[in-house]
Amino acid sequence: MIYLWESFIKAAELGINIDKSDFTMAESFSPYLELSFKELNRDWLEEGETIEVNPYVRFYSIFRNLFPPDRQEYPELRRELFNILLHAIGKNDVRMGMTLEEYYKKLLREELMTGAFGELPVKSMESFTAAEQNHLLNGIMRLYRVGENRTLFQEMAVTLFKNCIFYVKNKDPYEILIYVGMVRNRVNENKVNTIIHLFAGLNYEVNVFYAHHFGIIGIDETMHLDETVMY
Repeated sequence: MIYLWESFIKAAELGINIDKSDFTMAESFSPYLELSFKELNRDWLEEGETIEVNPYVRFYSIFRNLFPPDRQEYPELRRELFNILLHAIGKNDVRMGMTLEEYYKKLLREELMTGAFGELPVKSMESFTAAEQNHLLNGIMRLYRVGENRTLFQEMAVTLFKNCIFYVKNKDPYEILIYVGMVRNRVNENKVNTIIHLFAGLNYEVNVFYAHHFGIIGIDETMHLDETVMY
């Protein structure tokens, strides 16, 4: 990470609250890097950590009089002001660099959370990680562009549920069996049902299997006692 806005985006990707981090004036820094990490190619953040910043790369006009070398008075006040300003500038920095598609996804997420797509997404959205939410929003954007199709539904299921296996019956292409490989509880049910609700057409019959796979004759891995369900 090089620029201030990258720390805000990385925090969002990792599900970290950037407001818990403090930005401080870097004691030593490169004239070309805004973020002064010890690791040059660092691509992770820790919640609540102190982040050293060189504000002179792009924000010299704002900070040139805040940290001159000959000014020593009110150090705590200047440190707190620096932190507040960097948080405000960073959030604006992210918005300024937002692409049109990212803007659409921001609006789309707001609609999901206000119930425009039904109650299921409202219940389950916070159960998805930031990266999963982004993938979900990308999927809905594709749904608008290409329309409803089984390939998109399958891609969303196997990407969002890492142990997922997606089956389509030979005799009836509109009957789908999904093994998700997760414990069946309310949170997981809401997540799975949200994907079905958003991406499976009304003409599909979807059967979901959670922790135990259904038995398939001739495939020994699916025929273990007490680990197989009937279908």
